[in-house]
Amino acid sequence: MALLIILCRHKILDDSQYKEPGTGKIVFTFYVLLISSCLMFCSYKFVVFFFDLQDVKQRNFEEITATAIRYSWVRESNSPNDPSYGPPIFEITGTGEKIKLSAGLIKLGETYKLIYLKHSKLAEVVEGTLRNGTKVLPR
Repeated sequence: MALLIILCRHKILDDSQYKEPGTGKIVFTFYVLLISSCLMFCSYKFVVFFFDLQDVKQRNFEEITATAIRYSWVRESNSPNDPSYGPPIFEITGTGEKIKLSAGLIKLGETYKLIYLKHSKLAEVVEGTLRNGTKVLPR
């Protein structure tokens, strides 16, 4: 897409529909900035997942036992009884180290056995009780 804009920049900059001389340049610059920022964001996410790809293929996950101590953020939604929660922050049993993992329906104060990917911090509960009351048993 960016290549298309670069190749067609003369058409965009010299278009007669723009009455002011600088308007074409402003529009061109806006499109280039918009597309390049989208590409940077997507490439950042891709790189993080790419680092974990080899671990996923080899099924080499980090495994921890940790207690959910708080959410990274809590926001009110349209209904006060249904707030939105950010990824939970866990305290690893034994070391006391804190780690933020994207793990789903976590109940604060509960201890969980989790597997997660080191770079992307995607996690799955292997053992524990979820916020909706569902018990996850060891496999």
